[in-house]
Amino acid sequence: MREERKAPPAQIESDAVKVMLGDTRWESAAVGWLAPAANRVPSSSEVGSPFLDCGKLYATGFFAHSPSSYVFDLGGKWKRLRGKGGLETTMQPYAYGVVFVIKADGKEVYRSKAIRGSAMAVYDVDMAGAQRLELDVELAGERNGGNWALWLDPELSR
Repeated sequence: MREERKAPPAQIESDAVKVMLGDTRWESAAVGWLAPAANRVPSSSEVGSPFLDCGKLYATGFFAHSPSSYVFDLGGKWKRLRGKGGLETTMQPYAYGVVFVIKADGKEVYRSKAIRGSAMAVYDVDMAGAQRLELDVELAGERNGGNWALWLDPELSR
């Protein structure tokens, strides 16, 4: 749960066939509440646990209260992105809902249905040749309360 992260995905050694995105460094990040965070939930009086909890605990990922965006330099070196998205367990009964969106070089390559309660987004997208990856979380409606979204175990592979 340290704040340190490794290099951006574009600088990961070519002999690494997989990398957990939460263990890399983002280019830019913004969230709609509190602060961007990798592999943990920021400290808050609303949610006491720093763990990525979405019905079970996940080792890596990002806190992404809507609206949010995390941008990564891939350098065209990765082929796939797999993982899940969901709402932090404590906030599931209160969240108005989110939509998980993945963009490669500015082009949308994945859009989840509206995620509410314990529903999960599951993605497996082609990133071959992409220079830039963007993970966005949008509001599923007009209200933003309780939308403590989590990107869960996002994994890049070659």
